[in-house]
Amino acid sequence: KKNIIEEKLIFLSSIEGTANYFSENFGNRYFSLKNAEKVGSIRDAIDKISSSEEEKSILVTSLIYAIDRVAHTVGHYDAYRDNGEVEDRRIELRMPDYPSIGTNLKNEVYKEDANALIERIKCDVLYIDPPYNSRQYSDLYHLLENLAEWDKPATFGKARKMNREHIKSDYCGINAPMAFKDLIGKANCKTIVVSYNSTGDSKHSRSNARISDEQICSILENKGLTKKYEMDYNAFTTGKSSVNGNKERLFICKVK
Repeated sequence: KKNIIEEKLIFLSSIEGTANYFSENFGNRYFSLKNAEKVGSIRDAIDKISSSEEEKSILVTSLIYAIDRVAHTVGHYDAYRDNGEVEDRRIELRMPDYPSIGTNLKNEVYKEDANALIERIKCDVLYIDPPYNSRQYSDLYHLLENLAEWDKPATFGKARKMNREHIKSDYCGINAPMAFKDLIGKANCKTIVVSYNSTGDSKHSRSNARISDEQICSILENKGLTKKYEMDYNAFTTGKSSVNGNKERLFICKVK
């Protein structure tokens, strides 16, 4: 099976791109025009040559890793270097490191609203790692979401983002404490582990934590005995600012 996928990756890497949806929206922005043409042509080809959804997922994964190596960003697609024609870098699709198809048969993966999914989940340990602040993940990774789904939606603005309302998170807005309370209240488990980042003395309001320690502890303590553990953590920045006092924390609740 891996030999077949390797052959398809070699074929995809050899494709010479032509003008397409991806190049029209992202060429000479996040990628050179030539590379953007190749990315869009590869993505179209993946839909044609994939023999199953699993195989398609592997090929798309390889493409996403490949474009990260040639993009003119730091992995986020909120902005790009605005200096005209951008440098060409060779796109090569490599074999992702993944377990053989058919293994891990007891694992289940879901893609839906966690607050709806929680009503159907029963477990021993529930690990929760919600967004920390108002920066929506979809604002930073819209291009990757677009490439994976490949519905070719209309894009707008200088950053060429598509409509993302359907994938915005309540945990990034003013309703974050209410969403967290709802999730914890419906949890059917023995232990809850919550990872949440304190944002220290961030200078930008968008980086401030949406749920306070007091709110987290109060909500968890209604569920059971709760302890907080924390350690210093260097926050990611674009290099133009620094954040002091940033801490990574774990809140562990033994459910009553």
